[in-house]
Amino acid sequence: MTSTVVALRSLVEGASQPRERALVIAVAVVLVLLRSGAFVLGRAPEFDSDQAIVGLMAKHLSEFRALPIFFYGQDFMLAVEAWLAAPLFLIAGPSVTALKLPLLGIHLAVTLLLLRMLQQELQLRPLLALVPTLFFIAAPVGTVELMLEANGGNVEPFLYVLLLWLLRRQPLMFGAVLGVGFLNREFTAYGFAAIVLIEVAEGTLTTRSGLRDRVISLVPVAAIFHVVEFLNSIGTPRGPGTTIASDQGAVDLEHLVQRSCWAWSEVSQYLTTMFTSNLSTLYTGGIGRLWLVLGVTAAVAGGRVVHRLLSGAHPAWRRLLFPAYLFLVGLIAAVVPAVARCGAMYERYTLLALLGLVGVAALFLKVERHTGLRAAVIGVLLLGATVNAAGHLRYAFDYFTSPPGSREVLADYLVSNGIRFARSDYWTAYHVSFLTREQVIVASDYSRILYYQRVVAQHDDEAVEIGRTPCEDGHEVEGFHVCPPS
Repeated sequence: MTSTVVALRSLVEGASQPRERALVIAVAVVLVLLRSGAFVLGRAPEFDSDQAIVGLMAKHLSEFRALPIFFYGQDFMLAVEAWLAAPLFLIAGPSVTALKLPLLGIHLAVTLLLLRMLQQELQLRPLLALVPTLFFIAAPVGTVELMLEANGGNVEPFLYVLLLWLLRRQPLMFGAVLGVGFLNREFTAYGFAAIVLIEVAEGTLTTRSGLRDRVISLVPVAAIFHVVEFLNSIGTPRGPGTTIASDQGAVDLEHLVQRSCWAWSEVSQYLTTMFTSNLSTLYTGGIGRLWLVLGVTAAVAGGRVVHRLLSGAHPAWRRLLFPAYLFLVGLIAAVVPAVARCGAMYERYTLLALLGLVGVAALFLKVERHTGLRAAVIGVLLLGATVNAAGHLRYAFDYFTSPPGSREVLADYLVSNGIRFARSDYWTAYHVSFLTREQVIVASDYSRILYYQRVVAQHDDEAVEIGRTPCEDGHEVEGFHVCPPS
């Protein structure tokens, strides 16, 4: 028993060593690579037309055929993922793997930044800093799948909010990250809101220099908005050969207001659903009992943090600002959909809520001195990470042993039979067009790429119809019916 206590105390309080830091980094990187492999390698099973459009944007950009600024057909969601993938497409050609490698790089960057910032800000030794980071590293299958979707900005806000904290004393760089991050995905604003709250609490925002820095930080935000608006005006908003005149307009923030929704009488119900169901899915893949254990542990840990701070047991409170920031970002990400979006709690809207328990766990591990409580909390967090890791192993086995998806088989059929033009539904059209590297151009019933509609119309006598309904002289391919030109 004594040896166990000594070992735990060594883990928690011992001095960090370079070898330990290197080991922790290696373990974290390997874990991220292992849990991401099934979503990055090959034709990922969750790949769909929304992601295919980003891939097609990158392909058009790499071929210098288009200049996408936002997601095709929209005036929001900056095309960061397409621009990151374009150089890889230029070198290796278009593929799901090349499209997702930059996203994997962002996952690694977020992991390493979290580890480094927890060590530096809290003076935690590397092994201990790894524990709260597991909420991101060992998130459940469904959450990792979302964060590796190339659909406009699911994982990027994690990087932006960490950079905002690092650059909070450099207003121009802070504003640049905020501007790009907000246009990429508006959830980046949660980081700005959390920093403002912390600066109000510590009194820096009310000082002349603090207020000046925040005002100055808005200058590059405005500049970036104007630059992006100009680029969009000369860009190709609906694919090759299109102009802003064929689309809706330039940088338009009205969609944010339009998507806001206030139903005060339902807020309590929405919040209950968020904290009992949505966060359960986000943290544990919907395993209710595990979420109950994790939630109770987090509540106890948070209570202990508050108790020790109120009792004055941890006077160096400024060292706790970073994990407090993470907690606030996570809390805002959980509350906003319930309050301002009428309960539209799609998981992709609440991904930043993962940072909430990262902050709580880090605060607890810094201020708690009761060895037994520390061991219990660490044990629960490791249990959750282990259950999620087991889910990834099962998913990877199923993925690598399963046959190709139906649209993959359809794409191969069209190419092997020399079919170059087709029409289909949205979820088939762009998916197949990307998988075939545009060897087959498929016009969609919901158009985002006008070029496809024009080209298929010009080859109307060659364009087959792809659907789920049998037709005369058609061929069935994995549930799809390829019908001759009408």
